[in-house]
Amino acid sequence: MFQSLFSLFYSQAIAQKSWTPFTIFDDDNDVNFALLILNQPLDDWETFTCLWNKACLKIAVDGGTNHLYELTEKNGTSKDYIPDIVSGDFDSVAPETLNFYRQMGSKVIETPDQNATDFTKAIFIAAETLKEINAQVVGQNLSYILPRILYLLF
Repeated sequence: MFQSLFSLFYSQAIAQKSWTPFTIFDDDNDVNFALLILNQPLDDWETFTCLWNKACLKIAVDGGTNHLYELTEKNGTSKDYIPDIVSGDFDSVAPETLNFYRQMGSKVIETPDQNATDFTKAIFIAAETLKEINAQVVGQNLSYILPRILYLLF
């Protein structure tokens, strides 16, 4: 089933005539998007702050929460960059980091299901949250969003 679902999404992504993900960096762009911070090192402060300031929803995903804290602490701004949501099964995030963001007002969503990755679960959380805050979700459903994500992955 997963392979057929993947094939459908991937073929939809390839069938798109054009998609320009880098337009989110344009100064005059008003596209609403969610920023998901995953468990990868963050070292480009300029790109990070550009994306952070333009995103309408910020989600730190499990171990990515540590990287967010380390980057912002290094720049002396950890209290200025608080994600809206921290999600994951919390097997990678340091407890003190999770508590810091909880105390600073981040919504903490534990997703213990091991049948999906923290990234996959965060995509669903982002899509639902964007609908709740009435942001424009491309296509208004995941069948339109996921092909673009898969396109970026391959």
